[in-house]
Amino acid sequence: MTLRGEKHGDEIVWRETLVGKMNVKSVPARVVKPAGGGMRVEGAAWSDGTPLKALEVKIDDGPWKPAKLQSNGGNNNTWSFWTYDWSDAMPGDHTVSSRATDAKGAVQPAPDDPFVTMKKTRWENNQWAVRKIKV
Repeated sequence: MTLRGEKHGDEIVWRETLVGKMNVKSVPARVVKPAGGGMRVEGAAWSDGTPLKALEVKIDDGPWKPAKLQSNGGNNNTWSFWTYDWSDAMPGDHTVSSRATDAKGAVQPAPDDPFVTMKKTRWENNQWAVRKIKV
């Protein structure tokens, strides 16, 4: 069960519901320095069985930029590792976020999205994961 709030005007009504299917999600796992220079962000993404369509990466407060979903051996792209080549990495502290989109158009929500914030239980959390790194 999960406890989800629904706004009705100025009032919030709390309802217990069954936990649903897995929501589209991605996480940046690590940042590495490849032999060719620059930095590479690596991570994973998955969905409820719907193929993944796109993966984007955000560095600090910059724009979302496309990353490369990797082939995963024929599971219809319902999960995938991904990479983003970060060529202009500057020394210092940074934040790295990722968001996935599936073939049905479901987009991984922001941490402040009501889909995430209007829950008392966290079984279905799938908001962007924000990683803090030092280059």
